[in-house]
Amino acid sequence: MTLFSVNLVVSQVASRQLPLLWLAGGMAVAIGVALLCGANQWWLPVQHGPMVTLLVSFISGVMVTIGGLVSALLRRVPIGRRADQYALLLAIDHNKRLLLAGVGYALGLWSANVIYWLVSGISLSGLFQVNLMYDTSTFWAYLLITPVYMLLFLAIETRFHPYYRKLMSQINNGGTLAAINQSQAKLRSVLIQELQRIVRTQGILTIIVVTLIGIASSQSLYFSLETSVLQLVIVGACLNSFVLVIMLMQLYLDDQRGAAATGAVFGGSVILATLLGLPLGMSFYGLGLVIGALLGVVAGLPRLLDYTEHLSEHLFLKAATERTGWLGSLALAYARRHQA
Repeated sequence: MTLFSVNLVVSQVASRQLPLLWLAGGMAVAIGVALLCGANQWWLPVQHGPMVTLLVSFISGVMVTIGGLVSALLRRVPIGRRADQYALLLAIDHNKRLLLAGVGYALGLWSANVIYWLVSGISLSGLFQVNLMYDTSTFWAYLLITPVYMLLFLAIETRFHPYYRKLMSQINNGGTLAAINQSQAKLRSVLIQELQRIVRTQGILTIIVVTLIGIASSQSLYFSLETSVLQLVIVGACLNSFVLVIMLMQLYLDDQRGAAATGAVFGGSVILATLLGLPLGMSFYGLGLVIGALLGVVAGLPRLLDYTEHLSEHLFLKAATERTGWLGSLALAYARRHQA
């Protein structure tokens, strides 16, 4: 959750360093795994098993990435020398909607797992709390949404970005109102076309996989419970990928308020729906993810389309409406008092 939230904030101020920071974290994980395989686990001082070593390797990689992201963030916050010690508070205040978007999406992504771990999970090696049925279903389900990320990247780089760059050029260089409106309408049309393509491709793949699982499971009663959960989680992961696409496009267009609202609806709905669905039994595990993701799409998609329709107006008015929030004011007050 922390990693996803900080990554969203840093992407606005130090986007060029993101690949290197993630690469550094991945190398830390790889080095840890290499030590596990080649050094017979001699480097931990306490008695442990392979899972503990893998966990330490993973945490090491995550901490390397988070440390790099926070460092990159603090080096690029333009707040002046006198308030440097309060840089993080001011950065959070300036990007609080990004933080809310990251926390909301992370809650929607992980809250159902945590709830099922606490309610019906088991302990492995005295360290891991897991729900084997739901966690395994989650693993396979999220492998199926890989095409979404490739389609989104191709859509942005090949079709959406040229029209967006043209619109921004007209706004910044004094284009006529008619030309701006025409470019804005074309941009919205391209966005709708690409969203339809993503939904159609991922939706067809999801329907095919869910149908095949249903046909295969009808031949074996032993797998009826596991496959029912897997089918629900696959549908939930599909809808979750649509939520992520909507949020990423909102952030691409600098609609931080919309991304924060979408993330909050998604995260809150998943938590509430999962808790309310517990009395239905294990066969309905994953229903909370489906409902929460669906509500996230319902909340985020109209906002995205409306924002795109009036994009030039939002860009013109953005500078006039930005101001420092209460957290930034508090940090500046402490900085002034410290200097006095």
